[in-house]
Amino acid sequence: MVQKRIFNLVAAIDQNHGIGKNNDIPWEIPEDMKYFNTLTKLGLKVPDYPQSNSITKPSMNVCIMGRKTWISIPERVRPLKDRFNIVISSKTDFIDFENPKNKYVKTVPSIQEALNLVDTINNSENGIHINSIFVVGGQRIYEEAINHAHVRIFITHIQNPNSHECTVFFPKFLHIENLKKMDFDHLASLLPFKIDPGVLISKTNYKYEFTLYQNF
Repeated sequence: MVQKRIFNLVAAIDQNHGIGKNNDIPWEIPEDMKYFNTLTKLGLKVPDYPQSNSITKPSMNVCIMGRKTWISIPERVRPLKDRFNIVISSKTDFIDFENPKNKYVKTVPSIQEALNLVDTINNSENGIHINSIFVVGGQRIYEEAINHAHVRIFITHIQNPNSHECTVFFPKFLHIENLKKMDFDHLASLLPFKIDPGVLISKTNYKYEFTLYQNF
């Protein structure tokens, strides 16, 4: 049986699909940042790419991102720790691959090459195993990945009073064939950690809600 290649897009978007302002996050919501880090580190309760019983390797999830998203991550937390970072770019000179902290960082020129790299890693008897693929930005990478045959979209909906200031946007997605909003119980069943349902209020007074859409 051919294994499904599943993309998990993760994004916080406001009421106008805004996700960024001048290559920065236009809000501060610590609860959503914790959700993002926990989701992409721990992954899903049942990995999209489980290991075979005959091979046991250390495992982690992969975060695929564009060059601008990579650069926008504060240097103190870059690369994303305990995750394999794949940066989509034809350039390589913006990453110091000699630095040991970048051991699990690779650049590839396309999303297809990123998929090929994941296959190569998982087909190797040595090294690590990739459990799930998370796509974490920016706009162009989201626009390409969202049309993948099998996609989940983990969306944190943000009520942003300054939405008009956003300069970067998540693609419109409700028209995508077979894509539907899943109920909260389905979202919660995928996660190995607890989240709360409904519209929540952050410590910084933003209203937000964790949701899931998928097309399979």
